[in-house]
Amino acid sequence: MISCLFLVSAFYTYIAYQNSKLRLLSPTFWASGMFMAFSFIYLVTLFSMKSDISPFTFFAIVLFLSVTAIGEYMGNKITVKKDFSDIESEKLKIISECEGIIYISKGKVIVITIIFMIVAMDRYRNLVSIASSYSGGGFSGIMNMMTYARRAFVDSNRSVVLSNTVFNQLVYMCEITAYIMIFVFLFNWISYKDKRFYLLLPLIPDLFIRFVSTSRTGFIIFVVAIIISYFWILLKKERLRKLRISPKLIIGVTIFVVVFMIYGRIRNEAKSIPVINYLQMYTCSSIYGLEDLLQKNWDGTPYFGFYTLQKIYSLLGIEHDVVRTWGRMVVFSKNNYHANLYTSLANPIMDFGIIGCMMLRFFAAFIATKIISNFATKSYGKRSFYIYLFFAISMIYCYFYSATGDVFADYFFNPGLMIRYLVYGWILVKLYLKPTVVEKGES
Repeated sequence: MISCLFLVSAFYTYIAYQNSKLRLLSPTFWASGMFMAFSFIYLVTLFSMKSDISPFTFFAIVLFLSVTAIGEYMGNKITVKKDFSDIESEKLKIISECEGIIYISKGKVIVITIIFMIVAMDRYRNLVSIASSYSGGGFSGIMNMMTYARRAFVDSNRSVVLSNTVFNQLVYMCEITAYIMIFVFLFNWISYKDKRFYLLLPLIPDLFIRFVSTSRTGFIIFVVAIIISYFWILLKKERLRKLRISPKLIIGVTIFVVVFMIYGRIRNEAKSIPVINYLQMYTCSSIYGLEDLLQKNWDGTPYFGFYTLQKIYSLLGIEHDVVRTWGRMVVFSKNNYHANLYTSLANPIMDFGIIGCMMLRFFAAFIATKIISNFATKSYGKRSFYIYLFFAISMIYCYFYSATGDVFADYFFNPGLMIRYLVYGWILVKLYLKPTVVEKGES
């Protein structure tokens, strides 16, 4: 069945690329593409996995890809107005109305970089203190420190606080700023051969903050932000239909995967695990994890939305006797290693069943498509474009990660966080950074 999953997900990926109005910004393209990649790894390492998936697991994943495609189709049908029926032609006229490089004041960039660097150093200082306390007095190096810090996060159920309230809010602003700077730098460089390296300064504290968080997922969404910015620029230049997989792209992806894996092996106790099993642990093991879950008669959750609605309950001030713990739930064991990757379907299936899960994923695809479509068609001369940029990155990240784990709840079911990002994005774009389109040579 894993070979069937590879073929079906490859088919969905091809259809999404050829027919989706959003082209490479399509949620279906990203979701099916990731399942295609993971099922391929599963297939070629089947001798090590030693077990296939069941028809039921195959059906659940294909149903997810189907409802995602339907939700995207419906989202495009509703968001695309009569006068702008073709994103490859009429909609691009809206984007091309505004021409020129994007200018952001160098002084403002330097000031905000200094502020974010202070936040980053404060978080690092607190992380060192936490790691020292957890290790019993010391550690041998920075990676060893990260190991103890990560254990502290896990054992505390992610309750460890690295900054005070004000600095924690600045971390969100730093993330938004980083995505804006990535887009502006790439746009100016690719479209007008204008390299303004000062725009990359805020990326230094942002990457440092992501490192201090001890989680590698922050780097994944960072890479997604680069890819999405690049794809939007190609969309504007009407080059997505002619896009080919270049050797540079393959080299870049390979380097990221290798660095990602090496960092994980250095930081934790996975050094003794064979490389092929380590690769499986962070990729196709998620499909096996879903298989393991669906083959069990799992007990009912303590209350409605136990795994997916925690943020909403917290926002409403609703408390329950049973609190979900983070990090200790080992979903399955395989080849003498443990993994807690289980695709984005496990949590909503346990909470709402197969039908409920697919209904949620349909509406998620519908909403994500509306957001991404607005981002894809909005002029970069409008400052609201940069707010859509952040939310489009977040939505596509959910689908990029859909074959690995469930981050949908972090965005779709976390209204408090979304409102915070919206307000901070508005403050940054409208009141401080104020990106402006100017003719080259004027700034």
